[in-house]
Amino acid sequence: SQAYRGTIDFDDQIYMSTLFGGTFPRFPLVVVDEAQDLSSINHAMLEKLVVQRVIAVGDPFQSIYAFRGAMSTSMATLRERFTMREMNLSISFRCPRAIVERARFRAPHMQWPEWAEEGQVNAPTEWSSAIIPDGGAVICRNNAPLFKLAFALIRAGRGVTVVGSDIGPALVKALKKLGPEDMTYEQTLKAIDTWETERLRKAKGKAATKDKAECLRVFLSVGGSLAGAIAYADSIFKSTGPIQLLSGHKSKGLEYNHVFHLDPSRIPSPYAEGDDELEQEQNIRYVIETRAKQTLTLIEMEGYLG
Repeated sequence: SQAYRGTIDFDDQIYMSTLFGGTFPRFPLVVVDEAQDLSSINHAMLEKLVVQRVIAVGDPFQSIYAFRGAMSTSMATLRERFTMREMNLSISFRCPRAIVERARFRAPHMQWPEWAEEGQVNAPTEWSSAIIPDGGAVICRNNAPLFKLAFALIRAGRGVTVVGSDIGPALVKALKKLGPEDMTYEQTLKAIDTWETERLRKAKGKAATKDKAECLRVFLSVGGSLAGAIAYADSIFKSTGPIQLLSGHKSKGLEYNHVFHLDPSRIPSPYAEGDDELEQEQNIRYVIETRAKQTLTLIEMEGYLG
């Protein structure tokens, strides 16, 4: 009823126009990009637009948005619905040979051009901030390890930028809702535990809630109190520097000369259930590691030496 009165969000813009809208424009040719990310509503909208021909471009191994409604079978559904002819793009013009070979765990058909460089895949058991060059990107399945590393890098005199404008305000808001800012470390830690328990009782998926709670604990461990946690959270999201820190979901579509996959042991998530969710987890690893144009380095936070 609110939507009919003009109060709608971004999801409603798609939902209401597709299911309850007026006459749709029709086109002899419709081109779809990132076809693996279409939701069932997107598919319904597409059927209203297409008259003759549709061209869809995508990569089923980069399907990582099921948690927000994307169909894990989106491309197969398109192929069947529109009787589409499949044309594989098998050559990666981004990744060097070593990284293409590693990516074949997910895309066994992937090839490299003749002129591709060899590249490197490294996995040091111990490492320091010195191995991450300016311009490098650290990518992780979860956000909390990124914040932990961000504080460590800043202490080491390195500049960082946390990529993604949406998570910062949400985490700061969650901290401020825990209670009065003069709460001690122990009081804040207990409040985070209570918040997590309540959210897990209501949440559909545990992974996002667990990661958010872990982020709050990281801020508290650095700040030492609720006021300190809020201050450090504010500072980290305002920080700008040459090292990029981002989650696997935020990295999609981007590329960097040097990529550091932080805590690869977090894939698959222990909260992934069923074949579809486990497939999505492997897709996240594939997305993270194919952002690299020259080197890929696998690092665990527990191996950080300072």
